[in-house]
Parts: sequence; structure tokens; C-alpha cells
Amino acid sequence: MPHGQIRPRQRPRWRLLPLVLASLAVTLLAVLAGTTPAQAAAADGNTIIGTLVNSAEENAPVQGVEISATTTDGKTYSDTTGADGKFSIAVPGDGGKVTIELNTDTLPEGVKLRTEDNTREVTLLPSQTLPVAFPIGPDTRTVETKWDRVPGLIYTGLLFGLTIALASLGLSMVFGTTGLTNFAHGELVTFGAIVAYYLNTSAGLPFVPAVVVTVLLAFVFGWVQDTGLWRPLRRRGTGLIAMMIVSIGLQFLLRNVYQYFTEGRLLNYQEFLTPTGHDVGGLFTYTGRDITIAVTCIVVLLAVILALSYTRLGRATRAVSDNPALAAATGINATG
Repeated sequence: MPHGQIRPRQRPRWRLLPLVLASLAVTLLAVLAGTTPAQAAAADGNTIIGTLVNSAEENAPVQGVEISATTTDGKTYSDTTGADGKFSIAVPGDGGKVTIELNTDTLPEGVKLRTEDNTREVTLLPSQTLPVAFPIGPDTRTVETKWDRVPGLIYTGLLFGLTIALASLGLSMVFGTTGLTNFAHGELVTFGAIVAYYLNTSAGLPFVPAVVVTVLLAFVFGWVQDTGLWRPLRRRGTGLIAMMIVSIGLQFLLRNVYQYFTEGRLLNYQEFLTPTGHDVGGLFTYTGRDITIAVTCIVVLLAVILALSYTRLGRATRAVSDNPALAAATGINATG
């Protein structure tokens, strides 16, 4: 540069952060299709379901029994069990306290409730499907001991452990390569679940295509996040403590955005709400959903392990994790 010439001042990259976050918020709103759970609840209402079976007759369905639901404003909605013993009562509105009553006068002759209590007091959440049980006939259940529960607990623990292992994989890789403890990692994992839910319910996509689109959107979300937030901080030499505090702020931001759209409620996908269980020798029960989750976790974990072991990018990632300075000396970009 010639003597006396003034270099134009470059605009700090971090000043682009509000624009990036605003663009991300607009993208998220577009994905959610502008539909909030409160609007969906007002349109869908609530449903009370159940099945009446008689344990005195090997759990045979009980037909023709009237079940009613009375809301706090005095409105009553009812249904009669069919040949399969099932009933379904639609309760319009946003939920609230409801009294469920079984009309004992409609029970077939010789059929009696297990107890004299023929009412249930429940509280419906907006757009909730709530199962209600009225036991009929003697109690034929086999009481489990704590040792009988061990196989089922082991199975549940292994399945949950695979899920946690998959979620913690990204956290471990980020910490290993950058030294950053990302407190927003749980919210980043939640991003996929929420986007898949809205694609499945609001956009009407089947579950599997919704998951595929969600993976692509998660890639975009991660790239935008790194480009607009973490990479500028790394290049400015921001310390790990300061970046950790930034991740805490990102955590609160994403959490409140999620709670705004979900209202802190449990949300259900359209498929696999109540999958059929399969008994394994009386030890534990598994479902097709469990197998799908386990296989997916194992395949992804193995794929990442093999990629880290046998690909050029994987070996470079491991080199940065072991010794960033030495990795940079060999030509590997250790700062991103």
C-alpha cells in the first residue's frame, strides 16, 4: 500500500449476526407454515377414547355401553361402544376439566364394573387425545416383582442409550475439535424433532419424507449458524469461555422460540402414535418403532466411526482433535 493511503475500514463480521438470525427466524416461520398449535387446537378440539373389555370373559369386548363427557359449561357429548368395545368422544374447544361417566344402566346383563366408581375427572389439554379406562370384571392381572421388571428396564435402557449416544455424537465432535462446550446442543437436536412434526402435521408430508426434508433443513440450519455466528467468533480469536456464554444465549433464544410455537406441550406425529407391541417370552415388549430407532442409531454411529477412521476428512478431524497446532502445520485448516 502506498505511503499515506488509508485502508478502508472493514465492517466487522459480527455485525451481520442480527441479519443472519433474522433470516433464520424467517426461514423457521416459513417451515412452520404460519400455523401455531393454538390455532390447530381450536380447529381440531379434543378426543376421549377407550376400550371396554370384560376380564370375566377372557377380555371380550363389551358392546352397547354409553359413555358421556360433560364439560364445565354443562355441555355433554357421548358415544356408545361398538362391537370391538371401543368408544371415541369428540369434545370441541381448547380443553379444560371434563367429567367422564359410564352409564351403568347400559351395561349388559351380568356385566359389572370392577369398582363402583363409574366416573373419571380429567383435564384435557388443547388438541389432546386422552385414553380413559373403565375396568370390567375381576382383576386377573399378574403383579410384577422388581426382578420381573429387570429385562424390560435393560431393554428400555439400551434403547434410550442408543438415542442419547446419537445425540451426544455431535456434542463430542464439536468439543473434540474446538474445545467448546455447546450448551445449545440440546436445542439444536430439538430443531429436527419440531421441524419434522410441523412438516408431518401442518404441511401434510408423510413421516419418512418429512424426516428426509428435516435432515436437509438441519444441514442448512447448521451451515447458517456456523457461517453467521461461530466462524466469525473463531476468526476474531474469541475465548472459549466467551463462546460458551454465547451458546447459553443461543440456547435461551431457541428454547423460547420452540415454546412459542409448541406452547410447551407434548406433540405427536401423525403416524406411530400407538404401535402394536410384541412380547418376547414374557420378558419385555418391543414395537416396530423401537426397532426402527435402534437400527437408525446403530447405522449412523457406525457410519460416523467408519468415516472418521477411513476417510481423508475423518482423519483430518481426528488430527485437529488430537493436536490442532500440529494439524495446522501439516496444512489442515484447524480454525474453520
